[in-house]
Amino acid sequence: MAYPLSVSPIFRLEQNGLESSLESSGDRAYLYRMNTSPGLLAGDDINMSIQLGQGTRLYLADQAATKVHTMPQPAAHATIHNWIEVGDRATLEFLPEPLILFADSALSQTTDITLHAEAGLSLGEIILPGRLARGEAYQFRQYFSRLRVRSLQTAENTPAKNAPAKNAPAENLWFTERINLLGQNNPFAQHNLFASGQVLGSLLLILPATVATPERLNKLSGMIDELTEADGSVDLASSVLPTGRGLFVKAISKTTRDMQRCFKKAINCVRQLQGQTMLPYSV
Repeated sequence: MAYPLSVSPIFRLEQNGLESSLESSGDRAYLYRMNTSPGLLAGDDINMSIQLGQGTRLYLADQAATKVHTMPQPAAHATIHNWIEVGDRATLEFLPEPLILFADSALSQTTDITLHAEAGLSLGEIILPGRLARGEAYQFRQYFSRLRVRSLQTAENTPAKNAPAKNAPAENLWFTERINLLGQNNPFAQHNLFASGQVLGSLLLILPATVATPERLNKLSGMIDELTEADGSVDLASSVLPTGRGLFVKAISKTTRDMQRCFKKAINCVRQLQGQTMLPYSV
């Protein structure tokens, strides 16, 4: 890591003497990612790589929201690149704090994820289209995001070193999403589509192949759909991924706290489905 990024010491928050049927307490690491700068400025380029080895478990969170500051020059923008690799029987739970898009800001983000067949992933994203408490909404210029999830290549399906290119296996792409969210030129900013709230959220829930049976996916889908709040503070919808390995969730809420609470409940649904301990109250 290099300035301004750093990480906290490892916390073992499940060392409470309890054990579940599928995991022992205390075998999961909890880390906080920290950024000591005031936020992202024009020209900033942040790169982050996460690699989880065989059998490792990590819950990763942010210390604070990521502020994307005003960039007066029309062509200026900031960039974030994320590379994530999750190995055999490893699990990553990553719930970053919100991205706050200030007026006249622009951000481009790419996230490339490679997963082993028996890996688990819970990845969330929360976007605030401005400093909502100040009445600033959709005054940023653009937020562009590309997410790709691939399978982890193994020795069996890796082509021989001297094999012709035409014999190389097709890329095993599990899931991809592109977002091009406009701010100042967004024709839907005041539309009923966003009437129930201004906080936008996405959540990717991928289960290990041996866990992701149709019956368990149906059960998880029902559990997630029940997280929609009766008072309208959170509205969400989920769909099964094309690979049948998990769910993709889109949500909208009135406040950041409502969205964060909803996403943590969703991770608890995934843990419950696998007989694991629930999230500690302190995260």
